[in-house]
Amino acid sequence: MSASWLVQVLRATYATIQSKEKCREIEKATCESEEVLPKERQIKEPQACVSSSKLLLDSQTLVKLKSVINKMPREELLQAGQAFGLQLKGSTKQLRIQLKKFATSRFGHRPSSTQTETKPKRRVEARYICVVDFEATCEENDANFPNEIIEFPVVIVDVQKKEIIEKVQFYCRPKLNPVLSSFCIELTGITQDMVDQADEFPDVLNQIMAVLNRYISITHKHGVIVASDGPWDFRDFFHWQCMASGLAPPPIMSRWLDIRKAFRSMVPGTCRGEDQLQSMLSHFDLAFEGTPHSGLDDAYNAARVLIKLLEQGLHPACNTTKEQTRTTKRASRKLPHLQRGYKYQSD
Repeated sequence: MSASWLVQVLRATYATIQSKEKCREIEKATCESEEVLPKERQIKEPQACVSSSKLLLDSQTLVKLKSVINKMPREELLQAGQAFGLQLKGSTKQLRIQLKKFATSRFGHRPSSTQTETKPKRRVEARYICVVDFEATCEENDANFPNEIIEFPVVIVDVQKKEIIEKVQFYCRPKLNPVLSSFCIELTGITQDMVDQADEFPDVLNQIMAVLNRYISITHKHGVIVASDGPWDFRDFFHWQCMASGLAPPPIMSRWLDIRKAFRSMVPGTCRGEDQLQSMLSHFDLAFEGTPHSGLDDAYNAARVLIKLLEQGLHPACNTTKEQTRTTKRASRKLPHLQRGYKYQSD
């Protein structure tokens, strides 16, 4: 019965856009049907027939309407969705969320004509996307090991040309654990000599920023963004490394484009495990090129996936910030290892 009542209320609301007289008739029928409903599912004096220049449903009525949706069983949710041509899918909780979003978007507040005349916000699009994939020190079976970045590669994608235009790669000399474990050498292919001859992270970051600034100088400040495959590179490695080095992360790296998140949003039905780099490449009939766990090769292949997403209409903008990601227990356990003393020199 509640599904039928909900459909009547929503239809009465929608009718206000078409005809006030027709809306009054439907509202009358709706109010009559409410008399046979349980008391807790009745809405007193629903304002479903106000002028289209006002709220289609006042905020209090809309809240009560959502409360009724929260009490509806699965069959009634599906019935209500079917009445409006909605293809509701998922668990009962997900069905309720979908139906409440529909009710809000269709029958909630509509902006007045004066509000719609305001100038729309300009969509900021990046001209260059810098894909990174860090490699860090590690120890087998030690989740609390303080990982320090030892490879900092950048693969730059031209959004307009949809092609890779530059690749740079720097190695970093670790400070907390300067001697690489045999597990780390075997996994990453980075040898002890390679890091011994490299600069420390603050100097490498300055060199990376010099590369990025070349592209920032030929576009606006939002014309260059960074990207990674998943949240881990920036959340668990880069920002922790900056804290350990006593650095303030450059503003350009406080937000980034999560390629894996973008892939999930553009490829329907993607399940956990199907959004890994190899799986994303396979989706586009691409094979991995290079050596896995090589930072440069991983970044290069992630950039290839990014280009395919751009070709399919991906908006070239950041979709993740550090505040939007949840710091892992693994990263938080590293905090006692922080050693300050570096000073980042900005250009």
